[in-house]
Amino acid sequence: MNTRRSIVASCLLLAALLAATDSGAQTSKPDREISQVKGNLYRARSGAEHTVFLVTAGGIVIADPISVETAQWLKAEFERRIPPGVVRYVVYTNHRSERATGGVIFDDRAELVGHREFNAALSRARKRAEPSYRGVRDAESHFDDTRIITIGGGTIELVHAPTAAAPEGTVIVFRTERTAFVADAPLLDQSPFSFGTFKPRDVRQWLATVSALDFDVLLLGDGRSIQKSELVKLAAYVDEIVRRVAAEYESGRSAAEFTQTKLPPAFRSDAAFRDWRSNVSDAYGDVSVFTIEATVGAMGTYIQRDDSFCTAASTCSTGGGVPAGITSLSASFGRWSLLSELTAIEEMFSSRTTQFYDEDFALRETRVAVMLRRNMPAGAASLRLLGGMSYAIANRSGLDRVKGGLPPFAGRHRIQAKDARYGVTGGLDLVVGRRLGIVVPLRFNYAVEEAKTTWPSRMDVQAGVAITLRLFRTID
Repeated sequence: MNTRRSIVASCLLLAALLAATDSGAQTSKPDREISQVKGNLYRARSGAEHTVFLVTAGGIVIADPISVETAQWLKAEFERRIPPGVVRYVVYTNHRSERATGGVIFDDRAELVGHREFNAALSRARKRAEPSYRGVRDAESHFDDTRIITIGGGTIELVHAPTAAAPEGTVIVFRTERTAFVADAPLLDQSPFSFGTFKPRDVRQWLATVSALDFDVLLLGDGRSIQKSELVKLAAYVDEIVRRVAAEYESGRSAAEFTQTKLPPAFRSDAAFRDWRSNVSDAYGDVSVFTIEATVGAMGTYIQRDDSFCTAASTCSTGGGVPAGITSLSASFGRWSLLSELTAIEEMFSSRTTQFYDEDFALRETRVAVMLRRNMPAGAASLRLLGGMSYAIANRSGLDRVKGGLPPFAGRHRIQAKDARYGVTGGLDLVVGRRLGIVVPLRFNYAVEEAKTTWPSRMDVQAGVAITLRLFRTID
């Protein structure tokens, strides 16, 4: 009896062990699956990573093949389910090793496609001595902005959509299936919306690029999916925030002042945008406005006579006020600008008489200045401080008379001379208006070299009125 009980107990224990072993084998089985998206487009999942592939009469096109193990599994599934299961194209959307290592499995018969930045990003990762990147194969063919792949009746569009973390980022659009795929994207479906670790300018550009494409749903590498209509709405919201922040920034208002206003009515009822004040603060910290402006105007120039010019002269006349014209071209990055300015000063007449020598001449000066400018906006007006180096060229013409002596030294002689010198230029501009504005410029010029025969003065001051026109403006 005891022996029978012992045998039964041993059998039960063995069964329990076998069950435990079988259960352990099942739980250790890789978590993978293939599901149909639409038509001949399928999604493959390996753990938390997702990718897609398109089956055509000419072969298979697969996006990011994930890991080597996943790619081996997919290759076996292709050969079993859709023989001969040949992969013709592998499209890299991201250089991350967990997305791209599996490309080596299909490299014998497939073309590895990536954006032109893919190999460069991969090379940088390898130089950081990250072992996982050594197994990633380089892309064999590249594209810049877009590429169309047509195979077996299917059409696939590849579009460059970079982010700071993935300069090679690519969106794949399966035209017949009206479905797009990308491995990584900003926090698109988070509510309330947040820029997260992404820069607002990058999110704005990414959304503008992707929302302009022709598809109905976007699939992501983490398994999420987003409707095109949601992307379009989000793109409009981010664009509105960034554009308004840029305008407020240019007018000199702070983020705190801006957030006292209200969100545009089109977005007020959407809970996804209820944290818009935080979005505004993020945009203020990242906004970059680049503009190019041209200015043209008239100036009055007052030239201060240098005493050294009139030394030993019984009579001396020089300096005073003369008209001038001014034109400039500036490139502005946020609050700072680089300015190139050309000033043409009308003829200034000078004369002096000494015991042995008389002269009368006219001096026409052209000055080029390169300056750095600081913009200080205040609503519709702004004050701009500027300073830099200048280079002046002077043409001197007239007559002189040497008293006493014999010809040809004595008598009258024609004066025709040209000279150049360096100086420093500074000043300020008072500007009213933005796209088209009125400018009141004030300039102070001082020559590095002392006054000499050609130059009766080292210093002059200019003031006038001008018109400025914004030729170009972009928001990053």
